[in-house]
Parts: sequence; structure tokens; C-alpha cells
Amino acid sequence: MCFLFSVSYVFGVFFVSVIASKLLHLWTHFFTVPASAFILYLPTFFLFDLLISIGGSASQLGFFVKTGGELDWRDATAYATSKEGLKVLFSGSEAVIACGIVLLIIAIPIHGIFYRAFGAFVGAIGESILSVYSYFRSFRVRIPGIQRGRYSALKNADTDLESTDTYSMDEDFRSSAENPPRAGGEKLATVRGKIARFFARIPFFSWLWKIALALFLMLTLIFRPAKPYDLLSITLPVSMLDVFAPEPDFCQAQRSLIQNAFPFPDLINNSTWKQPDGEYFRGWAPLVNKDMSPLGEAYRNHSVDWLPEKGDLPRGFFRFDPKRFKNGYHGSLSKGSTIISEHKCPQVSLQEKDPYYNPVQDPLKITNLDTDILPTLKEALGNGDVKIKHVVFILMESLRADFWPLQQGSHTHSLIMDLNKSDKEKEAANERLSWMMPHIEKITGLKQGFTDKNGKPYAKPNYTWHDQAEEGFGGINVATAYTAATMSTKSYCANHCGAYPMPVEKFAEADTDSYQPCLPQILSMLNKVKTNTSSDDADFRDLQWKTALFEAEIEEYDRQEKFDAKLGFQHIITKKQLEHHWRFNESDVLGKKINYFAYPEPILMPHLQDFITNTTANNQRMWLTHFTSTTHHAWGLPEGTPYYDYVSHTGMNKVHDNFNRYLNTLRWHDGWMASLMNLLDDQGIANETLVVFAGDHGHSFKDDGAGKEGTYENQFISNYRVGLTFRHPHLPRVQYDANTTTISILPTILDLLINSGSLNEKDTHIASDLVQDYEGQSLIRPYKKTDGDRRAWTFSVVNSGAGMLGVTSADVPWRLVIPLNKVIEYRVTDAVNDPMELKPVAAWSPEELETQVRSAFGDEAAQWANEAIPIAQWWALERQRLWRYHSLSA
Repeated sequence: MCFLFSVSYVFGVFFVSVIASKLLHLWTHFFTVPASAFILYLPTFFLFDLLISIGGSASQLGFFVKTGGELDWRDATAYATSKEGLKVLFSGSEAVIACGIVLLIIAIPIHGIFYRAFGAFVGAIGESILSVYSYFRSFRVRIPGIQRGRYSALKNADTDLESTDTYSMDEDFRSSAENPPRAGGEKLATVRGKIARFFARIPFFSWLWKIALALFLMLTLIFRPAKPYDLLSITLPVSMLDVFAPEPDFCQAQRSLIQNAFPFPDLINNSTWKQPDGEYFRGWAPLVNKDMSPLGEAYRNHSVDWLPEKGDLPRGFFRFDPKRFKNGYHGSLSKGSTIISEHKCPQVSLQEKDPYYNPVQDPLKITNLDTDILPTLKEALGNGDVKIKHVVFILMESLRADFWPLQQGSHTHSLIMDLNKSDKEKEAANERLSWMMPHIEKITGLKQGFTDKNGKPYAKPNYTWHDQAEEGFGGINVATAYTAATMSTKSYCANHCGAYPMPVEKFAEADTDSYQPCLPQILSMLNKVKTNTSSDDADFRDLQWKTALFEAEIEEYDRQEKFDAKLGFQHIITKKQLEHHWRFNESDVLGKKINYFAYPEPILMPHLQDFITNTTANNQRMWLTHFTSTTHHAWGLPEGTPYYDYVSHTGMNKVHDNFNRYLNTLRWHDGWMASLMNLLDDQGIANETLVVFAGDHGHSFKDDGAGKEGTYENQFISNYRVGLTFRHPHLPRVQYDANTTTISILPTILDLLINSGSLNEKDTHIASDLVQDYEGQSLIRPYKKTDGDRRAWTFSVVNSGAGMLGVTSADVPWRLVIPLNKVIEYRVTDAVNDPMELKPVAAWSPEELETQVRSAFGDEAAQWANEAIPIAQWWALERQRLWRYHSLSA
């Protein structure tokens, strides 16, 4: 074990660690570039690792000489700045520790070899430098450890390295020719000697190969394309230097936002403009730059007649505030006369004329409010059968569309069957899947259709909730909904506010205000404009709204609690409140965490019962948000919960363990949804409650063909498509098929409240005015896939925010993921004909992508991709402007 204390072993560990990371990095991108180019540029990929490894050490020494202190390589990642973020990081600590041990073990047998080889390489460089120096200075200089023509290994604790034998790269040929061959290798040594003698006769051969190598490296480094080869050159420790990257220049960033012109002016020329129509539609007349059309200016300056006469406005209504031009962006909520931005850019001459969202000026806005309600729904909404006194919004963690519910014969079902090897295993797994989510089948109205190998239906599962809706009723299920973000907090924001989140790192939205009023804020506004009525004989439409949030997980992660305060929830129960409540019992099964930041959801049940009981007893209307958590990584279940292998494994093989754990939590989730529906039945409010179910995002696994697990910077479609259902027992069943997005939830809820007659006259007036301003379309009306030549685009911000963006449009089957602040490939897939995305088309540039997409999908797809990329790039900057990301505006 003495080798552990040797210099060579320390070097070996470092060498193996860097090389392992480098090889993984190169393998990840090997298939994205031509093999010939990969081989040609391969030496350049290692150059910067060598230079930075040496330079990093020199920097630390220099820092010590100058200051007497140690250079601190600070970790500036967002995860490491909070306690809860660290828990997320530590959740993978076992794999990190295991990999570290493997690296240490690998270094044991090879440390001496690489130590000597690297030493010979460095010695040859030193030898050449001294040789040149001696030539020009006409004297020899000897330095201990590096002699002209020889390299001596440093003294080691290893007995096999204590030899004083020297090794010279330049003399290798000469020694091969001069030394007699050893026994057993006469023929090989003879050939080697002849080759060595041949090269030894070439004048200045030792210099020629060095010069040739240097020229090769220099030329390939200069002429290789920046993308993706610069990325391939970077690995540890170079990549760690990203934590020192400076913040973008603020003024330059502001200039980019202000000068962000719409890329397709022909789509929004004045011949395409729409004039105001009726009381609420104020027209549509965008311009390419930030100048305003007369209609846009009219919207900007207009005043609404429904603001409360007394008291402050709720947050979110800043663009309607009469004091917005005097007091700055926050209007009547501003402290003092004017809010001055911390950032000043005198050199930026352009002014941000409109810091608010202006639907008249939005070149991408397509509304379907000018179309009639779907015939299936129109009669039920018009005759008063649908009463919506309360709204329950259930935001479901990592709930994929293909598990809402899982259907036999679907691509995902077939994949699970294929993962099971034998016919017996397939049949057993199929039966388990048949009773995994029976209540979700009832909620969505989608038949799972499970049958055994003989085509016979399996025995019915044991239902714990019995749907009281008549046949053909139950609500609207959206078949192809995309999340607005594959990151929980950003998705949470989009679902509540009907506003797209920003493609920036982490939940920066919490530090500003939504550019659209969020639902709890809208209900607060409705409360402010009417008398506080709570009498038993009052019309329910005149009652006050009570808003609440329930989640068994941490609210403080990534500043959610800050955002919730701005939403204005009146009643909040999260992990923090649960732990301080008298009911909390750590020894109880429900008092034990199931993952790193959440308890089992049933711990909320008594709190939910109390809230509903008190709200109805006080004659109030209820908005209740519940954010689930069991289906979050690491997919833990309460103690005593049955666990099944839906994908079989043998022995210690746990390759499908995460997928099995996820499927088990889906079964648990189905039961929890049944419990919530029973709660509404028991409280007597089921027939007057709209329940909205929405997945916050999906979650991909290596098992389902993604090749990569999780949502972090993952392009796979399983992360994007989510379950979405508007449940009401008196709404006719509708299976709604459109490439829509979860920002349509808010306008759909408002449209349902308005057209079901569930708002009084004044509230109907306010909601009818507000609903016109949202980007999302209403899902109780036919979805407009296009408007003239404009497409209905949808966007998905990819976890962790700034790296990439998902794009699709309602009129085509293709889906695109583009890079933003990260060096990744552009990627196009056909979500209809290739639902598991087994044949993606990827390229490192838009030009290359166009060529490949045309070859794979045709001219129409290539044209679509050419439109999608600049549209998405414009959209990304426009979100930052609308959210006032480091804004100039007061």
C-alpha cells in the first residue's frame, strides 16, 4: 500500500480522472460529427486540458505569492446556494462516490506507466527549450532533474519506480539501434533497430517531427469549425472555470432586448391587421420594432372601467394602473414617486416604450375567442347545467401524457412489454399495468383497454372512488398538451399565470412580476370590486373567493415562497406549516419523508378537510391549488406500500429500478387522485367544482429510449407532453386534440366561468375583458392552428432554463429543440410518425439542419424549421423584456 503515498500515484489519480471525464465527453458527442473530422481534430481536443491544468496550478502559486492567501474556486451554481438545492445534488452522491472509488482503483496498476510517459514528454519539451537556448547563448545549462538528452524520474516511494534509469524520447531511436536485442525478441528488435537507424540518419529528425506536430496542432486549431469542436475540447478541469464567467454586460443586454425586431415582417404588415370588434377585442396591429401602431398606442393608454374605487390593486394589474405613467412600472404599489433602476445605461439612446405586455402588439398572438364554443359543450354551458362555484387545480409532479392513463397498445405500453423478456413476465406485467391507474381512466374518459394474451379483459380493479357522472359526461381531456417548462417552478408559474416563463437560469421569475395577471390575483380583484357578502341566501356568484395552496413539499426551494406571496394566496399549507402544526407526528408513517423534500400527500388530508369545511361554512367560493410530489425523483413510497416490478430484472441487476419506482408512484398517485375526488363527494361540492388536472412536466428514462434520464437539458419528448384534463361531472366528454400548451389553462378556466354563468355581471365584465389579453387559446373552442400565414407556435423552456428551448406549432407534427446559451445540436423530430423520437434529425448549425431536415422530412419541414429557429430566438429575448429581467424600466 506504500504506492498510495507516491508522487506517481497522485499523478495517476489525476490523470485517470481527467482522461475518464474527457473520454466520456468525447463519446457523448462522437456520433454528432463526421468520423474523419473527429480523428483529424482529436489531438486538439486535449490541448486546452493540458494547458489549463498547468496554468491552474501556476495561478494558485501566483495568487499565494501576491496575497499570501489561497485561491478559492467558488461554486457559483444555483443548486449549491441553498440547503434544499444541496439535497438535490446529494441525492446522487452514491453514484459520485462509486465513480470516485473506481477512478482510484484504476490508477493503481497504471500510475507508474503514465507518470513515466508524461515525465518523458515534459522532459523532451524541456530538453528542446534548453537546446535552443544553448544554441543561441553558446553555453550549456544544466538543471537538476532535466539534463540535455535525458529525463530522470522523480524519486518515488514505489520500489518499481526507484530506479535511476533514464529515458529520452529523442534517444529512443538511438538506443534501439545500439543496444543488443534481448532474448525472445530478436526479430522484433532487429526490425526496430533498422527503423531507428534509418531515422537517425535523417538530419535534425528530432526537430522535424516536433515542428511537424506543432504545425499540425496549430493549423487544425485555427481552421477547425468553432461548433462543435470547441465544445469537444473542453472537459475537467477547464469546464469548472465556467463558474468564473462574468455576468453579461447589462447595457448590451438591454440593447439586445430593445432592438429585438420580429424576424418576419411580411407576416405582420398592415394588410394583416385586425380592427377592434365588439366591447372587448381591441384589435391586432403589431410592428416589427418596438414602435407602436395607433391601435397598439390606444391599448397602452386605455383605462378600464372595472378597477376598485378604494384600496391598492392586486399585483399583476400594473398595466391597468392609472398611476403607471407617473409612478413607474408598479404604479400605485410603488414606494415613493418613482422607482429608479439600479442599472443605468446613458449610452442606450433607445427607450423601452412599453414595458408591459400589449396583446395588440404581439406578433405571435392568435385568439380563438372569436369562434363559437364546441357544439358538444355549448348546450350544456348555455342551459345552466354546469355550475362552477369552486375550482380545484391539481398540478401533478412529473406526470407524462402517456401515463394519463397508460393504454394497451400504445407505444409506451409496447416498450414496457418489450423490456420484459419471457411471455410469462410480459403477461404478469400486463396484468399489473391493467390496475395501475383505474381512477385516472375515469377522470380522463380514456379507456385503457387492457386484455390478456387471449384478448379477454382482466378482472376489474378495486375502485376506491366511484364516478357519479352520467355516461358521456365528465369534462375535457387534452390529448397533446405540452408543458410551458420542464422545470417545476417555471411550469408552476405558467400554469397559474397564463404567461410563458423566461428562458433564463432557475426561477428568476420570482424576483419580478408576471406580465399577465395570475389566477389568484384575478380572484382577488373580483373580491375587491364587490361587497363582501356571506349570507346564506346570497347568490353564489356574489360571494367572495378564498384562495389556498396545499403541498406536502418544501415551498422554499428556488424561491417558490417568494412567488407565492406575489400570487396572493390567502391560505398556505406546505412542508413548513405541516411540521409546525399540532397534528404533525414524526413517528407516524405520514410524518416520514418519501424523498428529499416532501412527505406523503395524505398528510394534507385533514388540512384540506378543514379548509373546505370552513370555506363552505363561511359561504365563500374556493380556489384550491394542490401541487403533488410523490411522483418526483427519487420516487419513494410510504412505508408498507406494496411495490411491484412492472419491468422484470434478474438477480442484482437494477437497470430498470428507477423506471419501476416511477411506475409504482404512478399507481400511488392514482389512488391519491381517488381520495381527492372522494373528498369533494364527501363535502357535497363535487357537482359544483371544476377540477383541473395538469402535469407540471414529464420525465424521461433510459428505458423508454431517451438515452438520458431526467429533465435537465434533455430534449426527449417524454419530458414535454403532459396530462391535462378539465373535470366537471356535468360537462360533456370531449377528447381535445391540439398541439397546445399549459398556458391555455388560465384562459380556458375564465372562458368556462364566463360561459357557464358562474360569475355575476360585474365579474363577467372583468373576466371577459381580461381573457382577451392572454396568449393561450381557450380549449372549449376549436383550436386555431393558423391565422392567415401565421402559425400557432408553442414553446417549452427546458430545465434549468437558459440552455435550450423546445418549439412546435399546432399545424405540423414536427418538434424542434434549439440551443440558447449552451452549445448543443439543433434537433428536429416528427412527433406523430415517430412518437418515441427514435429517428431524430440533428445538426450543429441552422444551415446544416435545413439540409438534413429536407432530406429526412421534405421541403415543407425544412421551411418550417427555417421559420421556427428565428421565431424562437426572438421569443426568448421578448420573454426577458416582458418579465423585466434586469429591466431599465422603473
